[in-house]
Amino acid sequence: MKHSFLITAYRDAPMLEALIEQLLALPDAYLWINIDGRYPRVIAAIKPYLERLNSPRVQLRTRRVRWGSYEHMDVFLQMAQAAMQDGCEYFHTITGQCRIVRPLNQFEEFFEKEKGKSFIQYFALPDVNWNGIGEPRLDRVKYYQLHDLLDARRLGIVFEVLNRSFKGVQKLLGINRLKERTYYGGIVYFSLHRNAMAYLLTEWENISSEFKYTFCCEETVPQTILLNGPQELVNSLVNFDLRYILWATQHGENPGLLDLSNLEAVLGGEHLFARKFDSRYAIPLIESIQANQSEL
Repeated sequence: MKHSFLITAYRDAPMLEALIEQLLALPDAYLWINIDGRYPRVIAAIKPYLERLNSPRVQLRTRRVRWGSYEHMDVFLQMAQAAMQDGCEYFHTITGQCRIVRPLNQFEEFFEKEKGKSFIQYFALPDVNWNGIGEPRLDRVKYYQLHDLLDARRLGIVFEVLNRSFKGVQKLLGINRLKERTYYGGIVYFSLHRNAMAYLLTEWENISSEFKYTFCCEETVPQTILLNGPQELVNSLVNFDLRYILWATQHGENPGLLDLSNLEAVLGGEHLFARKFDSRYAIPLIESIQANQSEL
């Protein structure tokens, strides 16, 4: 079974190299990688490594991907389209700081056993547990946002003031971009069977313009398209993304950067992947995971 791994990255070249090595140990793994074009140092570090590797199973892109913008969803689906044409059967969206945390033979056996099912987190919007200001997360789509025009991360508080003011004007004017459908949300990291990905790609062509000038549409588009799809497709969706994520601040980031203290949590559930592994903190954790796997 051909697995495609759709990888976005912008930092930590050593972790990205370690991920590539792990995934290529799967004989039917094919990697599409996009390193944010705004980070030339990471690109410069990875390109010589890939030239030495000289693997036809790894494809590198360097398209710009600004945080919160339409670009993130679009680059994932561009890579998925290439993987679809290459005959891949499963499509896994991950970052350069993710890893498989189960023995690779178990990873392959899982998808052989569950063939046809897709694993993706989803919930209907609005959802009070997925906070927004007044309209939990639907305000991301309801109003025009500035993330496709300005770099939110680099402008910081200036962007927040501009975007909040822009939305405030739209509220006064009664702007509403929502369509007559149920919207769904969830994280962008999923493992979709070919049938689900084919439907997602087709519908994306039809509605992509609705999600330009929104915020983090990658956390709305996949779920909204798939859950509004044919019942047979909806029945194939499993509301579990297979990823361990530390939803707490650790080492200055939220989601947290993993370290050895997270070993039990990473290995204790039904997760196949985990994120975020950082080369400054995660080496003992990775070594412990590998030691655990060698004992199985």
